[in-house]
Amino acid sequence: MQVSTIIPTYNRADETIAAIKSVLSQTAANRIAEVIIVDDGSTDNTYQTIKDFIESIGDDVNPRFVLIQQRNKGAAAARNAGMSAANEDLVAFLDSDDEWLPNKMQEQLDVFDSNPDVDFLGCNSIGAVLRIPFVKVSNLHKAKFSHMMIKSFPITPAVVMKRRIFIDMGGFDTSLKTHEDCNYWQRITLEGFGVYHLQKELVKLSQKNPYGEEGLTADLNQIIKDVTLSLKKHYQRGKINYFLSLLLLSYSYAKHFRRVLKVQKLRK
Repeated sequence: MQVSTIIPTYNRADETIAAIKSVLSQTAANRIAEVIIVDDGSTDNTYQTIKDFIESIGDDVNPRFVLIQQRNKGAAAARNAGMSAANEDLVAFLDSDDEWLPNKMQEQLDVFDSNPDVDFLGCNSIGAVLRIPFVKVSNLHKAKFSHMMIKSFPITPAVVMKRRIFIDMGGFDTSLKTHEDCNYWQRITLEGFGVYHLQKELVKLSQKNPYGEEGLTADLNQIIKDVTLSLKKHYQRGKINYFLSLLLLSYSYAKHFRRVLKVQKLRK
């Protein structure tokens, strides 16, 4: 199976080029057939800078590059545009300010090659080992919906999945301003696809504070609104019952208040 890599970007020329270079440096680069960069309405020179970089590489290299420019619609819509343009059996996501370690794709492709029941595979970032309260996490862990509600995982740049998931059930929910990745992973699990997590550290994240004062993840009030909406949609689709939706909502609010307290301590 070959891979389509999708990188959404917005006003991040230099970071996006670094992300692209991490794709080109993969030990399994011969199996990455295309890199799709979606410029989500950048207001600076990001699009032209990336275009110039791609042209400097030349046309006779593998993978092929696809550069898409659209008006600003958000990360979910940008990733959906990338998946719509993808041609290969596997789709891998990479955020424009993150990077893959050189063996990232090889490690995950080895899992796909030897485990036909794996439809979706995440992994860890550097220094972040997956731990789920009350759950024993194996080296190749089969994730359940309940696991993803207890612990939000995997991170988006860790994910490789079969493109037929997008064909069968569509893409990210663009009505969510945050939490759209977790919502998508949960929906994939609820639809019965084989969702797994590889307990290896293969992604280098940018040094951003997940509960800092910048970026979408800093808006904790918006996050809990989107978590609530996400659970409501799972319930309306008949994927979870009323009692479970209330239980998970209560747990989500408990996590929310714990995060608020954490932010308040950081600001002191």
